[in-house]
Amino acid sequence: VELAEIQTAAELAVESDDPLERGLAVYNTSGCGGCHAIEGISVGVVGPALSQIATVAATRVDGYSAEEYLRESIANPSAYLVESYDDLMLKTFADSISDSQFEDLIAFLLAQE
Repeated sequence: VELAEIQTAAELAVESDDPLERGLAVYNTSGCGGCHAIEGISVGVVGPALSQIATVAATRVDGYSAEEYLRESIANPSAYLVESYDDLMLKTFADSISDSQFEDLIAFLLAQE
């Protein structure tokens, strides 16, 4: 086997039919875990923990579903700041990934209950 033929786990996930696997790949390859913690996946402490974000997100902003809150928080990170966290998330993050990667990341985050 030549080195060029070996695929990384992230490359294999991108080819997956499972949006959760692809979303995890986006989370990992985009550096989300450098700031955010998800139990068993990442240990970041700069941003809010995301281990139960699907449940927590539904309670953060009146009138917003968890999905709406996550979409807004990624597309416009300054819109709703979690108490005791600074406004540090890259404002252009959503523009740095494709639409399909954005959708996969949302699906992955909504699975974190």
